Amino acid sequence: MIGSMKRETVEDREIFVYLPPSYGEGDGRYPVVYLQDGGYLAEDSLNLLEHQFVIGELPELIFVGIPTENRNAEYTPWPAKALVSRFADFPGEGDRYLAFLVERLKPHIDASYRTLSGPPHTGIAGASLGALISLYGWYRYPEVFGRIISLSASFWYEGFVDFVKEQPLPSEAAKVYMYVGDLEGVYKDNIQQHMVPATHEIYQTLLDKGLGPEQLAFHLGEEATHDTVFFLQQFPEALAWLFQGQDEAASVQMEELA
Repeated sequence: MIGSMKRETVEDREIFVYLPPSYGEGDGRYPVVYLQDGGYLAEDSLNLLEHQFVIGELPELIFVGIPTENRNAEYTPWPAKALVSRFADFPGEGDRYLAFLVERLKPHIDASYRTLSGPPHTGIAGASLGALISLYGWYRYPEVFGRIISLSASFWYEGFVDFVKEQPLPSEAAKVYMYVGDLEGVYKDNIQQHMVPATHEIYQTLLDKGLGPEQLAFHLGEEATHDTVFFLQQFPEALAWLFQGQDEAASVQMEELA
């Protein structure tokens, strides 16, 4: 059994949508994970993910991949100076991007597909700057996103650690999966060298603010650099941890919708 993939245009963006193997067999509804950077985390992991579906390690999911033409703009929460003088400063257009995702894209997906629309069934995921905007999206829209995947997030970003420390916990019911490689930033001579300690600091802050081990997972990759190969290794594990028990939860919501 294999799922189906399609492309559709939403406000000039070619969105990637993956529907799981059983989607066409009945009237069941499915959790949805919104993915940064066009959805490569799911596309490049589909063989393994579908195997997990078949053997019951992971409930079937809908994936929505969202492309960006300027990740330095859309994946940054506020303006900041460039890391290197020859590059432009970070524009910080994350709020506008998240508004598109929440106010226009998600309603379209919920209207077009059989989704489970509540926060326990709605994930947001990304790596690097994509992970930064994913965690920021939880802070801005905790009533929308209840499952967050943050892989090698750019928590070095100016002001972000302080932002997390100053803000109240968005939701005590959410689940957050964090990952960083222990070698990330070691070859940098700018603020990116603080990537690992910044991740540890945010993890500890979330613990201190009330997320327990059932809501917050953290994995430190041994001898792992800031590289896609490690992001892809972590993605299926993150999904399995976040969405365990979703079959039972989906049955409850289906009864409520009936």
